[in-house]
Amino acid sequence: MTIFVSDTFTANDYTLLQNHAPETGGTWVKISANDLNIRSNYLRAYSSGDFGQYYNDAAPGTAEYDVEQDMTKGSGNAGAYARLADSNNYYYWYSTQAVYYLRKIVAGVVTLLDTLTEDFPAGATATKFEIRDASKKVYIGGDQKLTSADNALTSAGYAGVYESDINWHIDNFVATTAGAPPTGYAHSQAMII
Repeated sequence: MTIFVSDTFTANDYTLLQNHAPETGGTWVKISANDLNIRSNYLRAYSSGDFGQYYNDAAPGTAEYDVEQDMTKGSGNAGAYARLADSNNYYYWYSTQAVYYLRKIVAGVVTLLDTLTEDFPAGATATKFEIRDASKKVYIGGDQKLTSADNALTSAGYAGVYESDINWHIDNFVATTAGAPPTGYAHSQAMII
C-alpha cells in the first residue's frame, strides 16, 4: 500500500481547498461552481447549500485503491470520488443524513449501483471507499454498507471529495493503493479490513 494523498486539512480558517497543500499528494482541483474551505481544521462547504466538488491531481499509479476520510454528519450530503477521469466519468458514494448511495457517472449518465436506508452515525466516523476491478465497496465505521461488481470505468483517474452543507465536517483524507498497510500506518485503524 502506498499513500498517494494525505490531508488533515490543517490550515487557517477560511482557506479555500484549492489554495491548500495536503501533507502528501498534488493540488486540490475544484470541479464545481462552489468552494470548500477549511475551518477549525475540518473541511466544510463554504456556506449552507453549497455543493463543493474537488479531486486531488496526484496519480494513484493503479486503478485499485482506497479513499478514506473521517466524516461528521450534517444536513445535505457528503462523500468521496474514485476513478474520476473528468466531470462526466467517475464512481462516487455519498451519505445524506439517513441514506447511503453508491453511483457511477459514465459519459454524463448517472447510474445507481447500490443504496441503503440507514442513519449516518453521530460524531466523527471513519469511512472507506474501496475500489477494486471486481468490486466497489463502501464501509462506514468499519462495517460494509454498499457494494457493486460494476467495472465500467477502468482507468485510475483521481480520488476526490465533496460535500453540500456547512455542517458536514470531513477530516483525515487518505488515498492509498491496494495492498498490505505499511508499518506504522495509523489512519483509521478500524477501517483496515
